[in-house]
Amino acid sequence: MLNELYNLSMALDNAGIQPFDWHPDFKELPRVTKKRPCYKIILNEYSKIASIELMSQEQVVRLRKWQTSYGLSFPCFNLWPLTYVKEKLSDKKELRKQEEIDRFLSGKVNTYIWDKKKKTVSKCLNEVSSTLKEKLGDVPDQFKALERLIARVSGLTAENFYNDLTGYIKKIVSDDQNAWDGLSLLAIFSSDKEPDDSKIAGLAVSAFFDIKDWCDGSNCYPVAHEETCNWINQRLLNADTIKHSYLKDAYGGDISGFEETFPEVKMPQLGGVKLRSMFKDSKCQYRYGSIESNSFIVGREYRKKFAGSLAWIKKEDNKGKTWGVVSGKELLFAYPSVLPATPAPIALMFGCSSQSEKDQETLFASCASDVIKSLQGISRSIKDIDINVFVLKKMDKARTKVVFHRNLTAERLIQVAEEWKRACDNVSLINIKEWGEQKGVAEIVGLRDVFPLDIAKSLNRVWKMDGTSASEVDAINSTAGIDLLIGNLDDAGVSHLMSIALQNCKGLMIALGAAKNKQEVLNAKGFRQYKRIVPTIFGVLLYKQNIYKEVYMKSIGRIIGNMLSIADQLHLLYCEKVRKGSMPPQLIGNSLMVAAMESPVNALAQLGLRLAPYLGWAATNNTDKAGLSRYYLKAYRDIVPQVGEIPQRFTDAEKAQVLLGYLAGIQKNEETEGGK
Repeated sequence: MLNELYNLSMALDNAGIQPFDWHPDFKELPRVTKKRPCYKIILNEYSKIASIELMSQEQVVRLRKWQTSYGLSFPCFNLWPLTYVKEKLSDKKELRKQEEIDRFLSGKVNTYIWDKKKKTVSKCLNEVSSTLKEKLGDVPDQFKALERLIARVSGLTAENFYNDLTGYIKKIVSDDQNAWDGLSLLAIFSSDKEPDDSKIAGLAVSAFFDIKDWCDGSNCYPVAHEETCNWINQRLLNADTIKHSYLKDAYGGDISGFEETFPEVKMPQLGGVKLRSMFKDSKCQYRYGSIESNSFIVGREYRKKFAGSLAWIKKEDNKGKTWGVVSGKELLFAYPSVLPATPAPIALMFGCSSQSEKDQETLFASCASDVIKSLQGISRSIKDIDINVFVLKKMDKARTKVVFHRNLTAERLIQVAEEWKRACDNVSLINIKEWGEQKGVAEIVGLRDVFPLDIAKSLNRVWKMDGTSASEVDAINSTAGIDLLIGNLDDAGVSHLMSIALQNCKGLMIALGAAKNKQEVLNAKGFRQYKRIVPTIFGVLLYKQNIYKEVYMKSIGRIIGNMLSIADQLHLLYCEKVRKGSMPPQLIGNSLMVAAMESPVNALAQLGLRLAPYLGWAATNNTDKAGLSRYYLKAYRDIVPQVGEIPQRFTDAEKAQVLLGYLAGIQKNEETEGGK
């Protein structure tokens, strides 16, 4: 990861961007979730609790805490449930809530959890706060709230604080039981099993301390304020004694501080990411006697640069531009070596999941256009601008690893983006029925452009023949689509993707074609987005194999797919008019799709035999749909002479053409619907 961050730090230096230099012990607060909230506990002048508020994520991201070691920090630190009930309470939400309130207010609980953690709370209130005061020195008037807070908590014992917090929550809940929803995680934990240390650790919630009387004049700030945190950070940086050396590290910087712990940066989705030159569990280091920091020496100067660069690129404002989410455990980062004034949405163009489903109609084209304009607006030749792309993955609780890294010129990125647009258009017009915004009303929609990261998400999902999906596999890497975009896959690599697509997505394509021929909506049970991008993926893969729609639309595979679609529609019309709407489980064409892909000669022979009665009916039909039946008859008779020589077996590319031909079907004339 260090080399990737070195390149990023150079790009930031060249752009004149100076990432904020945070002291390594002044850390971000944990991300707010429903199960792990952050409370603001406000003390009055008597060191008693004046109020407790729930803090939003927008407030939390602007604040920090000084953390001397794991679990010991200030002015924000962990608190655990005040009380514990060793029994299983009701599973019903409202009943459980009332049982918890009754037990907490009655005092029929014990302090088992709190007793195990009260020493940690005492250290945070007394020792850590006092040590922080010593490091900060004299406090300016505008930040006196911090000095007063430290004075008030330094005299508190864990027992006094416990009693005060318990009494405060009892009073609030007694007056208004609705307040319990916000305070219950602080108040009580119930379980029929005594929690072990790992379970107790998971019950911690963050509490940020402040004072009620924080302002006694003008130009002053509360403790829970961004300006206060910035001032604390600067004082901590100034307090560090830096010794310089004439020796140089691996990047040519001062070697001083190479033996220190690398900074940690808190990342979205991944949590804390620790930078390191080498992990001690890699046994190969011991052969040469250079372990961890000694194996690749990086001084304090570049350590700060790297941490600052990583903190800059993952800023919330840069989401969809310099970074985005690949999956729950993977983040993608992308940036040009010469940074424009406004970051280009490169991460969004790759398909990072930050776009809404409503915006996905033409998003790739618009994102690509924005990226191209941004890159072309840089005052340097696009041939001299490199685009760096890398992916971080959380391997386990302790390790985060670079699992993907690519480098290409801006000129090449522009070329492949334009080519990808053409690849997404390598499918003939296909319209399907989809539920609209109005409940119960279906509308006709077209296919959607596919993003590079959609490739793995789609091909790693296995579909049944009825169009449902209940499983996901790791058939290809999440970044395979990016390699497909930039041309890093050879013919064998593209063929492998086509094979996976046929194996896993064949069921969706056949079910989607069947639903279209029946004029129904395929629900796809929670995976609606795939219906409009999987057909496009087949078009992209054909394009990458130099098989273009202008050619394959006349291919034997496409023709056979069309024939099976016509058979379905004629069979459907026959069932409506002759069988009074009674439908078989499968229409003729749909039932022969798998056979057509595996053994086209036999499938066409079966089609001729099974369809003969329906063709005869179409020629003599005199119902109100006579015109439509004649249309299907003519379409079938017109397409049969185009068949030509039939291979014994289809290649994967030809199988894909069968699927696309079946899904495309035939374009009906509106007049034939009325029987004209």
